[in-house]
Amino acid sequence: MTCSCRKSIEQALVSARSRGRIIDAEQERRLESFRRNMVEGAHELIARHIYKAGVYFASLDHDLERRPSTNQVRMALEKRLTSMNAPLRKFVQENMHLVERQRESVDHDRLLRGILRHGSKAVGLLEGNGRREMEQAEKILVRLEKLEQYLASWRQGILGESRIEAVEISDIHS
Repeated sequence: MTCSCRKSIEQALVSARSRGRIIDAEQERRLESFRRNMVEGAHELIARHIYKAGVYFASLDHDLERRPSTNQVRMALEKRLTSMNAPLRKFVQENMHLVERQRESVDHDRLLRGILRHGSKAVGLLEGNGRREMEQAEKILVRLEKLEQYLASWRQGILGESRIEAVEISDIHS
């Protein structure tokens, strides 16, 4: 036999599961949007650090050039690709267009002006600044990988309509 209490609870459960599916979809959409925006922002930062490193290295490779060309920057980076860690090397190979696009936002004169004034010390400063920029790019890449792991666990924590259930504790009907 089925009493009206049980039917009422089953109807409420159907309604709760329906709301749960809607909430799940919304949370999944928001989480994916957050992930996508974080990845895009991190890629921009990584590309900017790599481009700056390329400017330093290109200036170093071309007799302290004040305004290295995009091609010179690319060649300087390719020359140093073998010394980069594997994930960073992969990033540069897959996103060279993004790295080169950073030319629009990086002012070469401003970046190199203070360093090139130091004359003979400029060589060491350029090398050191280039390495520092590469290290910064690596750190951001590592943080991005950790974020991806966190987001995967957050995705598992979404409520899930399948977790909505009714459990009968006791039946007080006679």
